[in-house]
Amino acid sequence: MNDTEHQDVPTESRLSQILAHTAEQMLSEFKKIRISFDHNGMAGEGGETVVAEFLRSQLPQSIGICTGEILDVTGQTSKQEDVILYDAEHTPMLFADQNKRLARVPAEGVLGVVEVKTHLRSSDIETCLANCRSVKQLVRTAYFPQAIQTTHTIYGKQYVNPPIYYTVFAATSDNLYAGKLNKIQEDVPIDQRIDSVCCLDRGVNVNLGLDLSNGIEHVHNVMSARSLPKGAMANSTTKNPLLIWYAMLASSVMQFPVRPIDVTKYMEKELIISACIPDERSVKSVTEDAINALAHSQGLDPDLLRKSVTPGANLSAREYYQVLRAPGFTFSSDLSAQALNTFEKMRQLAQNLPFDQWITFLSSSLSDEEHS
Repeated sequence: MNDTEHQDVPTESRLSQILAHTAEQMLSEFKKIRISFDHNGMAGEGGETVVAEFLRSQLPQSIGICTGEILDVTGQTSKQEDVILYDAEHTPMLFADQNKRLARVPAEGVLGVVEVKTHLRSSDIETCLANCRSVKQLVRTAYFPQAIQTTHTIYGKQYVNPPIYYTVFAATSDNLYAGKLNKIQEDVPIDQRIDSVCCLDRGVNVNLGLDLSNGIEHVHNVMSARSLPKGAMANSTTKNPLLIWYAMLASSVMQFPVRPIDVTKYMEKELIISACIPDERSVKSVTEDAINALAHSQGLDPDLLRKSVTPGANLSAREYYQVLRAPGFTFSSDLSAQALNTFEKMRQLAQNLPFDQWITFLSSSLSDEEHS
């Protein structure tokens, strides 16, 4: 092909042709895998590799791709997921092999999951949905605090942490299953549904709805990579399902940034340790610094703070008043219920009255037993 001929082919057409050719190669690879392995598990692993390698060749390196498990801070673990897409730049692994092809990934860093089938049957659909829901129900709270949080509109709702995108990829299938998907997902929360399905030999399942925002005279169809609040799954017998499926997947996993992940929340129990400073001089120095810092934060004189925590120390009425007014003041847990009640009265009054009124009120209002 000369330069003139090359320039006459639009970029979109070249991409479509490339992915159509890639789809043929992938179908051939899946066929060889089915012929080579009698064991479904081995064939399944081979298919996962085909899809993972395709995505590695297309997506930027910032999107990590592996097989493995997804773990959340409560200890829930997904089944072994065929293809996990995660934010490679911001996700600390809980385990990974040398090439990061097999890993345990914290749920907060996961962008999407691809469930791979060499051949998709109607009987597989409910299992796929159960797998999808188990992933999307994982708890995602291990983030560092942020002063400003950005919300994103997905599934018609606002999210700080965008839900994981879940899609099913099959080399071949008996059919396209939009009807069955709509039926079994009817009562499933929208953010726990399967987002899309690709059957490489037939077409794709996409989400189709109506846009009524411009009035009844300007109604038009809306096609989405994710489930729509006012829509349903639809069959599309496109000639290039890989192109459509890849476009939906890429736009979903590359659209939202991952918040900074606090991986220490996955190991809080293990991080609780006992330790001691061996020399007395360092202990004293650290203690002094801590007391000075605490006193400063509470608006107290450091010497008064030391005195207030010394067993058997006698504080004057004014010193009691100053300590009770400190915002971080707490009562000893070994006090009786009556003593706690009395001290609570004293604290509330100290926070609302000048010292002279406070001491006068205590003298006249507390019972003899409370005075003692």
